[in-house]
Amino acid sequence: MKISFRLLFIVIISVFAFSIFLYGCGKGSDSNGSSSGTPKIIKQNEKGKEFSQFEMGDSLHKWYSQGITGKGVKIALLDTGVDKTCKDLSVTKGINFVGDNPGNYNDDNGHGTKIAGIIGAKKNGLNLVGIAYDSDLYIAKVADKNGNVKFENLIKGIQWAINQHVDIINISLEFEHDNAALHQAITDAVKHNIMVIASSGNIRFPGDTYSAFPGAYKEVIAVGMLNSYGKVYSKEFLSKKVDVFAPGEDIAALYLHNKMTLDTGVSFSTAYTTGYSGLIIQSDKNKGRSITRDSLISQLKKDLEINRSFNLGSVINILAIVLRILLNILVVTLIILTIINWLRKKQEKKRIPLKILMITTIIILIMNVAVFILAGLLPTSTPLM
Repeated sequence: MKISFRLLFIVIISVFAFSIFLYGCGKGSDSNGSSSGTPKIIKQNEKGKEFSQFEMGDSLHKWYSQGITGKGVKIALLDTGVDKTCKDLSVTKGINFVGDNPGNYNDDNGHGTKIAGIIGAKKNGLNLVGIAYDSDLYIAKVADKNGNVKFENLIKGIQWAINQHVDIINISLEFEHDNAALHQAITDAVKHNIMVIASSGNIRFPGDTYSAFPGAYKEVIAVGMLNSYGKVYSKEFLSKKVDVFAPGEDIAALYLHNKMTLDTGVSFSTAYTTGYSGLIIQSDKNKGRSITRDSLISQLKKDLEINRSFNLGSVINILAIVLRILLNILVVTLIILTIINWLRKKQEKKRIPLKILMITTIIILIMNVAVFILAGLLPTSTPLM
């Protein structure tokens, strides 16, 4: 079959335009590390199917294969409350320190529901599976619908958690300033053998290394943030007081009205760490061992190092990058060959066979599709749709 030069030129330009389009579609999220703003709502899974972003390429199977699921571990969440209608959450006990109704710990913000889902969403055939899905959740609503929290309410929440004899207190909230009464409450919790896990603070702008309290207290396990590929999300975290790092970019979480969302922020790294801590504490309890802050941090680092050393998203991303480099080389080569052919035609010299150019074009098209498919497998794309 004879191929006209004009037809080939149109095909080449079309493929080149298609390359640019697919490259744009294949890009990941441009989240800035803040958990604020409009969350990315994702569709619910089909009935009977659940999603866990933590099972692939991490160390959870080690715990689950031993029957370690967080059972018997009490975890207090000091946040904006939880959505009481959420079918994936089971609350052992809850209280409200915002407003006049102590029994109304319902979440009117969404942040607390996300945190609760990452830590302890039940394995019940619905939507999300939390890390420590058999743990007991104790909910203290200490922040209002705008996510604002007062020192006095957080202190009340800590004191309440102490009285509930919890094993862990999760604080995915932060203050820019120290407070003596808050520090004392944290100290009291630690004296009662409670592990306090808190955010080291989001990076709000380049060079932002402020101390976020209560995470900055020496008694607290402060959490820093990793991106989707197991790398430190921002260099500023290296200048903060951080005891452990955990994933916090594009984390799947429960949301209000039985929806699910992808969100980014060190709050979710904190929840991730708390979920793992629940598994470690159950394991130590089963073996009759006492847990200390240092031993917990040591085990967390081992588990999270497994996650960082093998990350499926990283492997896929590297492969996609290699394909894109080869793709760019081929596209440029094709354009050069086309120009050479055009010049040779003008000079009435022997041209490069059009079949070779067409084969190169087809290879480029196939590689484009491969890059697009790989981009769809990345954590920032649509595995939950």
